[in-house]
Amino acid sequence: MTISTTTIKNSYSANSSTVTFNYTFKIAADTEIEVIIRASDGTETIKSKGTHYNVAGVGNAGGGSVTFVAQHTPQTNETVVLRRVTPLTQGLDLIENDPMPAENIETAYDKLTAIAQELQEQIDRSIKVSKTSTITNPELTADASQRAGKLLGFDSNGDLDGTIDGSGVATNATAAANSATAAANSASAAATSAAQAQVSAGGNLIKVSSNDTTAGVLNDKVKAGTGITKSIFNASGNEQLQLSVSGITSAEVYGFNLSIVASTVPYTVSVASYAGANAFFIQGAAKPTLELIEGNTYVFTYPAGHPFALSTTSDGSHGGGSEYTTGVTRNVGATTLTYVVPTGAPTLYYYCTSHSGMGGQFNTPAPFNNNLQVTTTNQGADNITNAQYAAFDDVIFAASGFTFSLSNGSLIATI
Repeated sequence: MTISTTTIKNSYSANSSTVTFNYTFKIAADTEIEVIIRASDGTETIKSKGTHYNVAGVGNAGGGSVTFVAQHTPQTNETVVLRRVTPLTQGLDLIENDPMPAENIETAYDKLTAIAQELQEQIDRSIKVSKTSTITNPELTADASQRAGKLLGFDSNGDLDGTIDGSGVATNATAAANSATAAANSASAAATSAAQAQVSAGGNLIKVSSNDTTAGVLNDKVKAGTGITKSIFNASGNEQLQLSVSGITSAEVYGFNLSIVASTVPYTVSVASYAGANAFFIQGAAKPTLELIEGNTYVFTYPAGHPFALSTTSDGSHGGGSEYTTGVTRNVGATTLTYVVPTGAPTLYYYCTSHSGMGGQFNTPAPFNNNLQVTTTNQGADNITNAQYAAFDDVIFAASGFTFSLSNGSLIATI
């Protein structure tokens, strides 16, 4: 046979009840499949055949299934990953003048192709420099003791360095985390000092300490420094002195909140020949893997003769799965499929309900912040409560005030 698919891995979201999961690639033995359970915290556990699961469909070109035993059913919020692992051995022994059946040669070639696909899958998950970039030394020469407690980064030549001291980074991160609290405390202390300085001082005579035996009027005893205005009231009677903080006329507090604004994304789906068979093209690309962000709405317009559908199984109903309908609305007349990605959506596969082998994969990552809201005290005209302040993602204090504007998607602050 030939190997006509590059799929070597299937991924499913568990629900505490499903025990059978399909794999859509050929394996030559039940030991050539690796079953991994990924917990919600990212912990990965490789399961054991016989103890945790059993395998069916060995030798089938379209794959088979993995069935978990009752006491090891995958739980909700866990991910089940089925991955082909071909042994890195060569079992074909060619003896001189003996028959050489084509099936034996083809089986050996199939195994080499399977190994190459599995190595490519590992390479696709690795960190690499681009085709047009260079890196002189990609090796880490420092031993484990030299690398212990250090950061991985790049030296002055752009080469890998596993001995970067990270203590400064930790210190800076702590200082940055404390900066907003320190700024808030400074603003509070300044306000308290100003209020105290503005309290009128009473008495006709004043001494500054128990060691000062010379009495004097307030105006002579108190000196005003830079930024402090001294005012005397009732100088000829019960003299009063007032100190006022000057020069701060428009102090501002700016609070920033990040948020998510969902969007609607249209996609045009067409069908054309690819690798000798018909395939879905999305925005002109053949069978692409797309990222569908949670919370966004995606509208797929497809050809009437090739109904577009989603499934948690590769190739959908052709791969032994069923159509996925959560958040999905189909308009047959307009030949559109609309998908509102829910929170915690599983990895999905798009396919043609009428023809096999035409689809690809949709990943459904969590959303990221794409909106910035600025709240200000409006030069003292508005108040910010303690609860509002605590909820800010970041805070700026300014004596003169900022003006914020947008330019080509960038936030511009003008003093």
